[in-house]
Amino acid sequence: MALYLNICSALTKMNKKDEALHSSEEALKINNNNAKIYYKKAQAFLQYINRDSSDIKLGFYYLNKAYELSKDQNILVQMHKIKK
Repeated sequence: MALYLNICSALTKMNKKDEALHSSEEALKINNNNAKIYYKKAQAFLQYINRDSSDIKLGFYYLNKAYELSKDQNILVQMHKIKK
C-alpha cells in the first residue's frame, strides 16, 4: 500500500492525475479504511493544473472522507480553504 501511495504522490506532483488516481485506487483495494489514501486521492484532484469544478468537488469529497476516518484538524483547514 505504501508503494502505491508514494507512486500517487509522485504522479500528482508530475500533474498526471489519471495515473495518480489509478495508483490510489490500487491502494484502496488493499485497504479501503485508510485516511491517507483518501487524502492522497483528494490531492490528485485538487493539485491537477487543468482541474475543473468536478475535480474540486471530488477532491473535497475525498478530503471529507479522509477527515471522517482520521479526525485530523489539518484536513478541516484545507476543506475550509477549498470552500472559499
